[in-house]
Amino acid sequence: MVNVNRNGKDAGQVTLRFYNDMPHVPYISATAYYHMMLPTALMTVVNQGNCYQLTAAHVTATVDVVNDVMTSDAYSSFISLMIEENTGQAGFEIISSPFLQFDSHLYEPVSTAVTLNFRKYGIDLHDDGKETCFPFATINDMFTDADFRMACYDGDRILVNTDNDEDGLAAIDKNYAALAYKVVEVSEDFASFRYAELCFVIDNFYGYPGRNTLEKNGLRQKGLDVTLDAVGGGKEVKQLLKSKKQTEFVVGTEALNCLMDDGGHTTLGLWRIAPKIVKEEFGSRYKETYRTVPASVTQLIENGEKDLEEKEKEYPLALRPSGPTGTARLHPPRCTASMHRYIT
Repeated sequence: MVNVNRNGKDAGQVTLRFYNDMPHVPYISATAYYHMMLPTALMTVVNQGNCYQLTAAHVTATVDVVNDVMTSDAYSSFISLMIEENTGQAGFEIISSPFLQFDSHLYEPVSTAVTLNFRKYGIDLHDDGKETCFPFATINDMFTDADFRMACYDGDRILVNTDNDEDGLAAIDKNYAALAYKVVEVSEDFASFRYAELCFVIDNFYGYPGRNTLEKNGLRQKGLDVTLDAVGGGKEVKQLLKSKKQTEFVVGTEALNCLMDDGGHTTLGLWRIAPKIVKEEFGSRYKETYRTVPASVTQLIENGEKDLEEKEKEYPLALRPSGPTGTARLHPPRCTASMHRYIT
């Protein structure tokens, strides 16, 4: 049982599950997660043997826990947390604003079947005969939306943000990620999972604007894991992203940030957004690691820093302090809070 803090207030407890094959990776049932995010809504579950039919917002998804696959004919509606909010429309996201009001929307085609293959990434789904359970980070990445609804388990508690606030979880607790940066080395199972989850998120949820290095080398067709092998420094970056050492992983995210640079909408580097409270202590370890990584990796990071400096010169008014460290950024990144979850 884990305490939940929703928007800075006590919100009771929720059950997390840990399994023998991955003892350091927290899981949560789909219904518990959905209720945690939308206390007034309900997700129902029907056991169909090896498959479970989940229904939320009048939309169904089928989860095969043997083959670790989920399918839905209306996936965007199934994962919508907006149904209880201003539009009353599942599958439609609108960032809350006092000067925007929902009128109507039209999808062409009306719906498209979506299949998520978790097994491809080594992500194992579980069940207990009544419920189906996902890794906490996985289901949260599926439901995190453009209105900044998201959650984070920091190893002690769960923070939930449902307010339209681009600082998100950091607005609730500016040091919510500090515990992660104090860790020197994670377990083998967690290191494997966080790299797999990173690949799963980018392969399935990235917008593919066609502007970054990995896209130009086949990211959409081949996926992150394979594409990293095809670019300069990519193999070295992959090894860092798979590392159990926290500083090596963070250096890897900074290099990946350069490879995924699409003009400002995606931020993956974890060093620049480290909370101030751990910046000095973690910084000394980070710098020590930075001196030992291959030159191909440091070159990517240095190139990224130069690009950021150029953007600051070109768009000084577009940059503003944001996030737990006050670091400037062009746009509020959807991925930042997710990345924090990977190092927890």
